[in-house]
Amino acid sequence: MYLPGSRIFYEALSRKLLLPVEAPDSVPRKMGEKSPIPKKVVCRQQCTYLTTSQEKVSGANISPNVEKGIDYYVDQVLELGVEGIVKQYKEIASYRAPDAIYKYTAFTANPTRNRYQDIVCLDKTRVVLKYDVPPSTDYIHANWVRFDRHDRTFIATQGPLDNTISDFWRMIFQEQCPSIVNLTKFVEQEKIKCSLYWPAEAGKFTTYGKIFVNTKKVESEDKFTIYTIELVPEGCSDSHIVKLIHMTTWPDQGVPQSGRHVLRLLRKVVADKQDCGPVVMHCSAGVGRTGCIIMIDVILRQLFAGKPVDTVDVFKKLRDQRANSIPVDVLYVFVYISVIDYIRAKLPGKYKEKTQRFMNDFKTFMTQRLNQ
Repeated sequence: MYLPGSRIFYEALSRKLLLPVEAPDSVPRKMGEKSPIPKKVVCRQQCTYLTTSQEKVSGANISPNVEKGIDYYVDQVLELGVEGIVKQYKEIASYRAPDAIYKYTAFTANPTRNRYQDIVCLDKTRVVLKYDVPPSTDYIHANWVRFDRHDRTFIATQGPLDNTISDFWRMIFQEQCPSIVNLTKFVEQEKIKCSLYWPAEAGKFTTYGKIFVNTKKVESEDKFTIYTIELVPEGCSDSHIVKLIHMTTWPDQGVPQSGRHVLRLLRKVVADKQDCGPVVMHCSAGVGRTGCIIMIDVILRQLFAGKPVDTVDVFKKLRDQRANSIPVDVLYVFVYISVIDYIRAKLPGKYKEKTQRFMNDFKTFMTQRLNQ
């Protein structure tokens, strides 16, 4: 048995034939116990709205029923306008999960594992760690986020702290997550927002707790850096490959000027053919940018599946699972902007001119906010 992190271990590992991405078994076991072959995850359906980079964005494949729903949605948004959306947010800003759900005993019991003491982690939806428990804790500041009749499952979590990096990787391996989306820089406005929790160079590797983490490939694109990372828990014969997509272009204050970069980000997650498990999404607290991206994805999927969209209902269901999500009105407005941006790209002839004033109003709104 080679020690994880040793040169001999790495060389042996690099020659190993990697297994397909699979779901973990449901029986808790200690990290040192050999892992049985997990059951294969079956993808339920493909994304109903986002095209991959090889596919042309056009309205040719939109059914009349879906287009009718889009018409109704766009008319509602334009009737609201940016000011109406801000007003709508004010009416729901104080919403929190019902008292029966709004409990966070594990959060209270683990203060050193929480990046922010005012951002709670709800017990009902928290991700419970099983590997190496005990002696390790079963707690991580992370929540499951699921929506009815929605084919994607998210895990919304905080940016790892130095003392929770090993917990983070335990979660990734346990849940066989195919993708991690990191929406924050490590330092913003001279404040630490997230610890560096992976080897940043291709060919580099280290061990966090009992998880061997090996960065196999690094790809740089215009707005993102994509890392292909291999995980091997101590004593396990399985390995797991995960894609980490790091977006560092989100402004320190406010939101992007358009939703295009966010839509490209979602497209990259969808394009991963192994994307059958939960997508891990985090920023610093795991509620602002993270909640924003999740809402955008949910609304677009509903809209392009021909389902009625109730943005307020999506917001409330998100907060029922990940407390404090979308904590400011600017993020809530940006959800609408991003959805409209995608519709404009999908059906430019029909909606580009019709929605231009709304887009201009958003830019004016953001300029005023930044100057306050």
